[in-house]
Amino acid sequence: MTDNPVVNTAEGNCPYTPTAQVTAPVQAPYESPYEIPRDPYRPQHTPVSPVTPPVAKSGRFEFTAFEKGFALVALVLGYLFNRFLFSDFAPGLGALIFFETALVCGMVYLLRQGAKLNGISICLAVVLLLYPVSFILSDNDVIKGFGALFEILLYMYWMYSASAGLRNFRQSFLGDALRSVFVNPFKNFVALPVAVFKPAKNAKTKVLRYVLIGLLVTIPFTAVIAALLLSSDEAFRNLIGIENLADEIGEFIVRFIFAIPVAMIIFSVLITSTRDKDYVKAKKGKAPNGRMNHIVFVTAFIPVILLYGAFFISQFAYFTNAFQSILPEEFTYAEYARQGFFELCAVVAINILMVVLTMLLCKKKENGHYSAGVKLMVCVLCLCSAALVAISVAKMIMYTSAYGLTHLRIYTLWLTAVMLLLVAVLFVKILAPKVSFWSSAMCIFLVMFLLLSLSNVDMLIAKYNVQWYKEGKIGWMGEEALYELDHSAVPYLDELFDDETKAVNEIAPEYQYYCENWYQEGKEEFYSDYYETVGEQVEGFYQYLASFDNGFVSMNLPESNAQAVFAKRGIEPFVDEYALEDELFDSYTEEA
Repeated sequence: MTDNPVVNTAEGNCPYTPTAQVTAPVQAPYESPYEIPRDPYRPQHTPVSPVTPPVAKSGRFEFTAFEKGFALVALVLGYLFNRFLFSDFAPGLGALIFFETALVCGMVYLLRQGAKLNGISICLAVVLLLYPVSFILSDNDVIKGFGALFEILLYMYWMYSASAGLRNFRQSFLGDALRSVFVNPFKNFVALPVAVFKPAKNAKTKVLRYVLIGLLVTIPFTAVIAALLLSSDEAFRNLIGIENLADEIGEFIVRFIFAIPVAMIIFSVLITSTRDKDYVKAKKGKAPNGRMNHIVFVTAFIPVILLYGAFFISQFAYFTNAFQSILPEEFTYAEYARQGFFELCAVVAINILMVVLTMLLCKKKENGHYSAGVKLMVCVLCLCSAALVAISVAKMIMYTSAYGLTHLRIYTLWLTAVMLLLVAVLFVKILAPKVSFWSSAMCIFLVMFLLLSLSNVDMLIAKYNVQWYKEGKIGWMGEEALYELDHSAVPYLDELFDDETKAVNEIAPEYQYYCENWYQEGKEEFYSDYYETVGEQVEGFYQYLASFDNGFVSMNLPESNAQAVFAKRGIEPFVDEYALEDELFDSYTEEA
């Protein structure tokens, strides 16, 4: 018997049929719409969360202890701004203290936040440091008012550019300047109250919050106690130097209320400058190129240049008189200087605008330069503009040599000088496109404004007018021009204190008629006003200036020097008799 018997595999004759190895079809795993399928490349033991939780981001108004501390610093700066900068609208020593304090605080904040100052930021910081000195070197309120505005705007730009790590100054100046002035002061305007009153999360911030609450609580109690002590003891009142505590407290409260919005703007500038993530650093590369064909601009410039040519040919003799200091027979000096002056300045401004638009819109060649036709037309237009500015300056200088200096004449010469420098920059820009017009214009304005602020305009007017008057080149400036000056003019006017020359050499017929009637009626005080001497007008001007006492906040060097001259001459402040009579009448009415 064999171990493996033969098995008949015929159908129906097989007593034993082995089980067939049948492979079942592979079915895909069940995919539930509520489950996330497994990743075949992920280990199966790693749990997969169906929904990834979002990462918690830091809130917009989450502040560190350092930033919360600077919120209090911003409040102090806001009060100093209201107390020192605009006290009697006469910036002086107080403005110097405020701006220097603000610069130191801004520098500390930037360095503490990790900002790295480049060369441009350091230069701007030096300007911000030195310019406020002009507030104590001059007494011209107009220039000092514009100077305060200039310092504020430059401070905003410096904070933003320094904290953003600006490197390419030329390509991003205009955008940064607009953003720093119109966006940053208001983007986080409500950040200060949040930083001050929001509950703290760490111990240091809690301490600052508790200190602030304690100061707020103690203010009314301290005020009441101080009022009682001042009313009880005269020696203590003299020591403190406060006569009426209620008035002082009321003034402090009003100033502090107006200081809050200023502090909110300051804190918004600080926070936005270091937290603004929307800033995109300018990339170095090709300068932006316009899309308009150069033929459009060449065609547009041709009629304008032909018009200038006809204008210069027709007025050649008229304009050459200005450079030769020859006055035409049909004009006076005033008429000749003002004839078309403002119109010529407007024409130059239009020319500058046309050239700027050409540089922005005209399509350049592949090498980044403008076409030869555009260069030629712009250069000719710049030369015409320079000629118009030179003619205006020559006419104004001739006018000044005949009548002396005034504020308006100096400001006019300064403005024409700025326009001439801008035309020169445009001339260079069209030949060398890599030169940045906006940064160059900003540097020109910065340097020119510094020269105007540090030149002490009133001192120059008094110095040269007195010198030319003594040399016989011009007549006396007159009482109206005299009273436009400030304390800076006193040391130079003191040379004419004893001058007995008549201040008014010629009197108009109508005034002569009134003078004779006043003399016949016995009104010598009115009659003598038209026959004052130069020395008497200078003495009256001294009395007028001596009546102003701006105090410590608005103190400056010209005022201190003038007070020494007043003491030497025995000048007493001018007293308005009519105002004094009104005060006496009001006092009698109150008593009655």
